[in-house]
Amino acid sequence: MFHTLPAIGSTFRTGEVAPVKGVYQYVRHTTPTNCVPTSEERQIILNKGERFPPHRSCSRGVIWKLYRIL
Repeated sequence: MFHTLPAIGSTFRTGEVAPVKGVYQYVRHTTPTNCVPTSEERQIILNKGERFPPHRSCSRGVIWKLYRIL
């Protein structure tokens, strides 16, 4: 059985499960807000199977983009 890897640039929402271990970058909040992520909050590393987190400072949902597969 073959499994395809997600393409670099694929996007995921808070609460979804990471399909691969990788580096993910903040894209935007899922709803309008005045909250701006710090440079440390703009990139996360998740293991396969971990859930995408909300924005750490305001706890709102965000969209993450796969930047690099590890």
